[in-house]
Amino acid sequence: THTPSIVAGNKAVPWDNMKELIAAAKKAPDTILYGATLVSTSHFFPLQIEAAAGIKFKYVPYDGTRQRMTALLAHNIDLGELNIISAQQYLKEGSLKALGIATEKRDPRLPNVATLKEQGIDVVYGVNRGIFAPPGTPEPVLKYWEDVFHKAVERPDVISAIEGKGTVIDFKDRQDYIAFLNRDVKTTTTIAKAVGLAK
Repeated sequence: THTPSIVAGNKAVPWDNMKELIAAAKKAPDTILYGATLVSTSHFFPLQIEAAAGIKFKYVPYDGTRQRMTALLAHNIDLGELNIISAQQYLKEGSLKALGIATEKRDPRLPNVATLKEQGIDVVYGVNRGIFAPPGTPEPVLKYWEDVFHKAVERPDVISAIEGKGTVIDFKDRQDYIAFLNRDVKTTTTIAKAVGLAK
């Protein structure tokens, strides 16, 4: 499953989309305050945006999502990461702005929020979840569970329950998932080394 990341700004920020944000960040690097839990997905998401757009944010560290959200709503920071469910609530009441969503295509639940790709930033990002088994698990057992999960994520009730949490199903078989994880590790490691978070 995949929970897409959204770049959100407090309602007072002067930018309404990523293009405006990127232009401002290039004029004044390291001044736009981005709230993140360091070395988490909320940190690696904007790091990928920085790498793709050639900009630099100023990070303000928080222990978790609740603290970041409180700071964003209080205008203590300019930007933070949202998921679809929280975004719908805050966008509807007008307390936050969504500048872009890190999906391949626009999400039907937020049709007016442009993707980062649409805005010239080649970043697709979110919280990904998969199923693992211990090393040495016999092939027939792995195949059995792969088939079970594949069937499960095709059930309308399962789809509805997962999508109701702001998450999408992106089923991959074992080989595709291994390839996905290898690509993700490579991207994350490259960025972590570039910013001094890994050797």
